[in-house]
Amino acid sequence: MKYTILFVILQLVVKLANSQSYPIDTNSVELYQQYTAGSSDYLYYEKNSETPFSGILISKTKRDKIFIEFRDGKLHGNYVILNSKNDTLQITKFDEGLAMYTVDYTYDTGKPVKRIKNKKLKGSQQDYEIFGKALRYVQDKKFNELNAFLNPLHSDYETTFTKLGSIFGILDSFQIKEIINEKIEVQNCTYMLATIELYYKKEHFTSEFLIKKFERSIRGEGFIFKAFVDDLIPDTSINDIMSALQNQDLKTLIQYAGRDYGVENKINNIQTVDSSFVFIDCALGFMNEIQLIKHYLININGEDQLLALSYKILDGGNLQFQGLGIHSFRTKYIVKHNIY
Repeated sequence: MKYTILFVILQLVVKLANSQSYPIDTNSVELYQQYTAGSSDYLYYEKNSETPFSGILISKTKRDKIFIEFRDGKLHGNYVILNSKNDTLQITKFDEGLAMYTVDYTYDTGKPVKRIKNKKLKGSQQDYEIFGKALRYVQDKKFNELNAFLNPLHSDYETTFTKLGSIFGILDSFQIKEIINEKIEVQNCTYMLATIELYYKKEHFTSEFLIKKFERSIRGEGFIFKAFVDDLIPDTSINDIMSALQNQDLKTLIQYAGRDYGVENKINNIQTVDSSFVFIDCALGFMNEIQLIKHYLININGEDQLLALSYKILDGGNLQFQGLGIHSFRTKYIVKHNIY
């Protein structure tokens, strides 16, 4: 397994085996992944730029080459892997960061053989009706009927939406924006992922809802909620934690860190901590209980870091602190090369 420093090249022309051409340049740049407020996602940037990267990135080893197309900080277009002979080994098509399909190329007596796997397609009218029926059950609080319709193994829809109602009020309406289907051969089913807008009395936000479709049945999975740029439930834990960071109060910080043992090593390496901090966003998590994760931008040892505080949401919308984590706000993007 080999790794290489990324560089982008702009003016010469490299011909790919699939007959596409990519402009390249001799100026090399480094790409970094930076956390994006309100999306719980990472966008790609050049090292000293605040503008999401658009262009073509080329990464090489002696065994293969990789060409990656970006637009506005997301993978968009082709992700192409070539071998040392410039034969195309694999092409993945991305659309706004989402991998739509992959084509693998194998070679038999010198001729390429194509195989398409996990192709993603737009949802059908029947798919929209399935999601619409499920969401009407949610809106009407008919959770017994919802469970009978979706047959979930793990998701507790009643608990999830009762807690959401305690925070945001009544669910007034919803809108299904898009459904993307992906055939999963190993599970002999189709993943139907719907992007939906939920309009509550106090807030409206985007969510993703997953349903698995088998030949003769469907099974509901969980909801994924996008991050919020507003602090949904304000509290003062951040002040105590920042004070402990500045004073290098390891006992207090490790106590706050909970089960995140990796935090202790980061704390031991702290030399300087800037007193300022910026709230970035917060996100809801649904495991056995509803959690709220708050993200803050802080500066440790002269570098921007992402401080994540996690809470359990109690009945009535109150918070119970659970733990903290410290993560890189920007990390170098390293392409993992496939050796065939």
